Amino acid sequence: MSNNINISAFIANDNSPDHLAPRGDAAGFNAALKERHFARIQNQSSALDDNQPRGIFWISLCLWAAFLCGLAWTFYTSQSVNTRIFASVGVIWTGLWGRYVTLDHQNNRLAEICLLSTLIGFVALLTTGAVQLGYPLTLPAGLCLFAAISLALSWLHTSKIALMAAICSALIWAGLQMDGYITSGAYNLIIPALWAGMVLQSVRLRSSLGIFASTLISYVWLIGSAAIALSSGDLSLLYFCAGASVIGWLHMKVAKAAEDEGITGVSIHVLIGWIMGMCGLTGVAYYALNPQTDLWAGSQFLLPEVRFGWAMVMICALGIIFFAGLIRRKNKRTSMAGVFMNTILLAIIPAGLWFEVNLQNAFLQWTDTPLYPSLGVFLFGVIGFQIAFFVFNAIRRNQYLIAILAMCISLPVAKLAATIDLSDLDTVLNWGFGFVTALILTLLAAEPQINASRKTHRPRYRTGGKI
Repeated sequence: MSNNINISAFIANDNSPDHLAPRGDAAGFNAALKERHFARIQNQSSALDDNQPRGIFWISLCLWAAFLCGLAWTFYTSQSVNTRIFASVGVIWTGLWGRYVTLDHQNNRLAEICLLSTLIGFVALLTTGAVQLGYPLTLPAGLCLFAAISLALSWLHTSKIALMAAICSALIWAGLQMDGYITSGAYNLIIPALWAGMVLQSVRLRSSLGIFASTLISYVWLIGSAAIALSSGDLSLLYFCAGASVIGWLHMKVAKAAEDEGITGVSIHVLIGWIMGMCGLTGVAYYALNPQTDLWAGSQFLLPEVRFGWAMVMICALGIIFFAGLIRRKNKRTSMAGVFMNTILLAIIPAGLWFEVNLQNAFLQWTDTPLYPSLGVFLFGVIGFQIAFFVFNAIRRNQYLIAILAMCISLPVAKLAATIDLSDLDTVLNWGFGFVTALILTLLAAEPQINASRKTHRPRYRTGGKI
């Protein structure tokens, strides 16, 4: 045949040149088929949604609204106990069912309102049982029970509004106890467990507000309990400062681990934890510098049961710090040596107070010099480096407000360290030894970050061809 036809021009071939095969080839054809398939599936799903019965949805909502109005009516008109209990139980069950139906119809906001009404029904039932039936339910017990139920509902239904209800009740409980309005007694030991559950649920729901509010609960409870113990003389100021230092560093380490896990809004937690840790460490350093002042009178002695409780809190805090370090190690933000080193260094503060007398005797025997005030000068050197490093790190991250707030801490620290005699060469060397020691330990702990930074900024050279 004289007119030969090049059949390859009509065959879809991705390897053919552009001038032989048009771009309506096999790849584009497959993409068109996939798009058409997904469009058909989407149309079918939307048709199914349109064909879903809406009658059950509206009947459930009307029944839920009727029970909710009935509950308000029974309390407003002071109906009988049986009527209130019936209305409360009805609100609880219709609220749970309404949440299920509204979630099935993808109405998340209405589902949260239904769950909130379930908590309201529970409060009504709890109040009726306590007041009308004569059950001995105190205010701390009621707040504790409501917080526990709300937290359980939040875990079961992954609900943020139930989590906030639990946090609000626990915060009211801790605030009333801090003010001295209520005395929780044995219920006081339940707050840490509830707080831990709220923090874990906040992390699970990625709720920055929940994390902040849960942390506020812990601080209100700790400060309130410490204030009551300080006023009664059960807790000394020295042990309070040491405990505040460890708890502050715990807050900062956990916040940094959460930041490594991708949780946002934790910079304020790092700052708050660092400030609290620095304030506690400054108090311990001031005691080591001037142990004979009237401020520390009686600080060396505590009741055995108080010391045991304080030691248990410190051990739990150090354990959490260690696990937070492991999380940072997993994300290559610190080394394993840094994890153990940070935990051991923070453990030295409470351990030094626990074995203070033995430590003084051993130091005097080894160096022929008293432990105090040499230890105080050394700790102020460590504090000086911590302030400088934190400010430098904040400036490096363009967090200038945090850097300014951190620099403000240096003013009271400098005032407390004003008694250090800088004209003595040994004192200056001791302060410098503390500064350099903190620098070396920080570099050892941050070794993975330093290595990663070097790899990131390492220049790449061509190994072949012309340069």
